[in-house]
Amino acid sequence: MRFTLRSLPKLPAMKSILLLVFCGMSVTTFSQRLSGYAAFGMGSSIEDNIPGCSNQNRLRYIGSMTIYYRITGRYSFGAEAIGSGPLNLFNKSACDVTNPDNSLTLSSSNQRAGTILLHNKMLLFSYKEMEPYIDFGVGINTFYYSEPDKGAGSLKKTSLVFSPEFGVDIYKFRFACKMIIGGKTPNFRGTDANENRPVRLESMKAQQVYLTIGYQLFRI
Repeated sequence: MRFTLRSLPKLPAMKSILLLVFCGMSVTTFSQRLSGYAAFGMGSSIEDNIPGCSNQNRLRYIGSMTIYYRITGRYSFGAEAIGSGPLNLFNKSACDVTNPDNSLTLSSSNQRAGTILLHNKMLLFSYKEMEPYIDFGVGINTFYYSEPDKGAGSLKKTSLVFSPEFGVDIYKFRFACKMIIGGKTPNFRGTDANENRPVRLESMKAQQVYLTIGYQLFRI
């Protein structure tokens, strides 16, 4: 005999209970798909050595906000906004170099950057409150250099970048290793009006690698 709600004409209370259970299951199935994280960390700029600079500063800080939308139990898509820059510790230097002809070569090392990424995240497995994952992001990175010469304003260079990431979520915390691959710094040619000498800034490739700690701000 086929069982349907119509087979319970004399049990309106049971119909209501079954409908409530069905709606509850539907809400549970489609809820908690959206989550947001804030993360901070430290890392390094992977870049060329600057000639004449023996104390080059490559330390960096990073701060980010990420939103994920869960497609299935294992796969999620997301978007991330990142701000990063040089972390000045241990008396290391950015290393501007005065050349023999009295021209000034500004340091291309370790510049401020802003990054926007789209993410594809895959959960590897889930054990209690521990969820290791891998993530691959693609987007744009912009390096900034402020006032290479008076009146020149802020220089910027935008590049396509890729961002592999491996991490683990433990309860509401996230521990991750992230790379940003493909960035380039801006270049500049000008003259220092105060000292009447040429000033230049060379473009260079600068990858970034970070260790971060994040916290889940919401899950709805």
